[in-house]
Amino acid sequence: AIVGDVNWVAKNPKLPFKVNAKIRYRKPAVRAIIKSKKGGKYRIEFKELQKAVTPGQSAVFYSNKGEILGGGIIAG
Repeated sequence: AIVGDVNWVAKNPKLPFKVNAKIRYRKPAVRAIIKSKKGGKYRIEFKELQKAVTPGQSAVFYSNKGEILGGGIIAG
């Protein structure tokens, strides 16, 4: 997935960066890797196939401890 309008709680992470990502409110966070940044957008690869990843949805990134690291809007 491509995620734009990303805001980080702390400093921007060094890439690649492992996170737990959540794209639906009622679904659990899943493992993902933030692979690259281009033009202000990040490329995210989920470890497991995610159904119906839709532009306009939020993507929220968490640490292994469940702390919010940041998030953005799915662009594609």
